[in-house]
Amino acid sequence: MNYFTIAIFMAALGMFSSGIGGGIGGILNQNSGKIKDPLYMFTSGIMTGIVCFDMLPECIEMSNFKNIILGIVIGCAIVYIVKFFNDYVDNKNNSAQFVVALSMAVHNILEGVAIGAGFSYSSELGLALLISIFLHDIPEGIVVGAVSDNKRLSKIIINSGIVGMVVGIGVYIGLIIGNISKTCISICLSVAAGAMLYVTVSELLTNYDNNYKSNLSNIVYIIGIIIPFILVNI
Repeated sequence: MNYFTIAIFMAALGMFSSGIGGGIGGILNQNSGKIKDPLYMFTSGIMTGIVCFDMLPECIEMSNFKNIILGIVIGCAIVYIVKFFNDYVDNKNNSAQFVVALSMAVHNILEGVAIGAGFSYSSELGLALLISIFLHDIPEGIVVGAVSDNKRLSKIIINSGIVGMVVGIGVYIGLIIGNISKTCISICLSVAAGAMLYVTVSELLTNYDNNYKSNLSNIVYIIGIIIPFILVNI
C-alpha cells in the first residue's frame, strides 16, 4: 500500500469518526436550552483531557521539558493572533466556532505527522493507529459540533468531518519524512496542545455563564476529562 493510499484511507476514517462526533455535538447543541453551560463545560473537559492524557505524555516521551514548553507557548501565540484578527474582522466577536475548528484542524494535521512518521517505521502499527484515530476523532468532533452556530445538523456533520479529514494531510507528510526527529514531532504536538489549551480557556470556559450555578456543569466537565483518559488506555 503506497503512502497516498494510506493517507487517503486515514483521511476517510478521520472524516467518518469526526463526523459521528459532530453529529452528537450538533444534536446536543441544537437542543441545548438549559444544558448550554454543561455542554460547554463538557467540551472543555474533552479538550483538556486530550491535551493532558494524550498529547503531552507523547511529547514527554520524545523530547525534553524546554522544547515542550516552547511548543505550548507557540501554540498559544498562534491562536491568540488568529483570534485577534478574527475578532477584528467579526464585529459580533463570535469567534468560538472558528478558532475551535481551526485548533482542532491544526491538532489533527500535526498529530497526523506524528502518526505517519511512526507508521513509516513499522507497518504492524497500522491496526492500532486506525483504532486510535477512530476513537480520538469522535470526541474532537463532538467539540466542533457543540460550539457550531449552524442550525442544520447535516452542515455540522460535514464541517466536523472536514476537520477530521485533514489528519490525512499530516499522515502523508509524516510518511514522506519518516526519519523526522522525535524532537520535531514533540514540538509539533506541543504546539497543537498549546493551541487547544488556549482555545479551551479563551473560548469555551469564558462562554460558561458564571451566574448559572449547576453541579451538573462541574460533573460533566470531569466526565469530559475522563473520556480521553479512557480512550488512550483502551
